[in-house]
Amino acid sequence: MSTPTLKGPSPETAEHILNSAAQVFAQLGYARATIADIATAANSTRPTVYAYYSSKEDIFRQLAQRLRQQFASAQKVPEELPPDEIIRLTDLNYLRSFTDNLGLLTIIQHQSLGDPSMSDLWEALHSGINATHVRFMDRLVKADRAAPAASLASIADAVNGLVMRFAQLIAADPTRFDELGDDLVALHLRMLGLKA
Repeated sequence: MSTPTLKGPSPETAEHILNSAAQVFAQLGYARATIADIATAANSTRPTVYAYYSSKEDIFRQLAQRLRQQFASAQKVPEELPPDEIIRLTDLNYLRSFTDNLGLLTIIQHQSLGDPSMSDLWEALHSGINATHVRFMDRLVKADRAAPAASLASIADAVNGLVMRFAQLIAADPTRFDELGDDLVALHLRMLGLKA
């Protein structure tokens, strides 16, 4: 008689819980959301949620980490493309990712105002993107391909700010994605002073 094999943790279940938690946080905010709310949204139980995540904060941090990875992926485009095309693709990818996750990002930003650990999360979401962006622009400047209108760090922060605001406008009217995406790219290229 064989011993039954116990099933281990399921990546699909973990992902489903995270997706459900993202919806709960976006609807209720971080403070009001509970593990019970997340379990209900996932059609699961509290013990199952706790089998994958130690706390509500753990879930929130995992969601933030997933966003960081998604934003980093948005910056991965073929390096052999012309610089203006790289900027266009990465800007539009970033804008789409930010727009798609606006609810959760708004919660992280709001929580960061009064909670130092959430402030660290919010900063980490942007610092990796900005660091990659600055390195790319620095290569263009050193190759005499760009004459930036401001410091590279300020340009990266300005693009970040534009993405955040444009994502809000697109969330209110999705038909504006192409228009605002074109404006984002045009402003980015003008600030960078990309040479032909």
